[in-house]
Amino acid sequence: MTAAVPITTVCDLTVPWVPFRRALCAVLPHAAKDKEDSIASLVRVRIYARPDRVYVAASDRFTVALALVEPLVPPAEEHHLDLAPDEVRKILAVFPERKDELDYTLQLVASTEQLEVRDVSGMVDGERLAVNLLPYSEDFPNLPLTLARYAHREPVEASRPAFPLEFLARFKPALKCWDESNVRLSMIGLSSGLVLVGEHFVGAVTGVQQSEEIDLDRAAWATCLADDLPPLDRLAGVIDITHLTTEADPADTEGDTP
Repeated sequence: MTAAVPITTVCDLTVPWVPFRRALCAVLPHAAKDKEDSIASLVRVRIYARPDRVYVAASDRFTVALALVEPLVPPAEEHHLDLAPDEVRKILAVFPERKDELDYTLQLVASTEQLEVRDVSGMVDGERLAVNLLPYSEDFPNLPLTLARYAHREPVEASRPAFPLEFLARFKPALKCWDESNVRLSMIGLSSGLVLVGEHFVGAVTGVQQSEEIDLDRAAWATCLADDLPPLDRLAGVIDITHLTTEADPADTEGDTP
């Protein structure tokens, strides 16, 4: 157990261990990497500590992630706590995933420069870890507002974007954290989608609008696979959904009509 760190408290809250850790783990892949071409204000994970709820969020502009944590003891007022990705990894290393059913609890005590994470489960306090906080950045986007706007949009059913595998793979930790088998995707623009994983995670992903390319590929495959369609399916217009002008081969339909 590390010694307590003297701290001038500006924010104090208590959260359930497992949901808080899952939130950090699910959101971390979406924080911008510390590279020369990265926007410095996005190389962070932000904790929105509110009197009624806690959000953990990150974005590198191309994907957005936000996880909900229900606090056990909320802060008296709203605070934003910004952590560098490496500091988040330290928290995940010191406070591992718990598989048992006991109610493990973490207390988050923040000063202007540090966040101390304390295991306050049971009658005797456990591990403590102090990590550095980043200076607050006004350039970091309001991610709850961004996702709120996305969630209130009408779905765009005609959208046919292509998503880079790298972007989609970032949501895999969220699936694992909440033991979900499916990602639910709602198109909110011609090239963007709202990503829903269970009840505690929401995100967004940006793709590339490729309607023309997708239509051409579908048409090519429809032509390639046309011989595998039964004659009645051809006549019913199965191929027509790809906007092809290919007609059924008379030899295949001979004898099917009066």
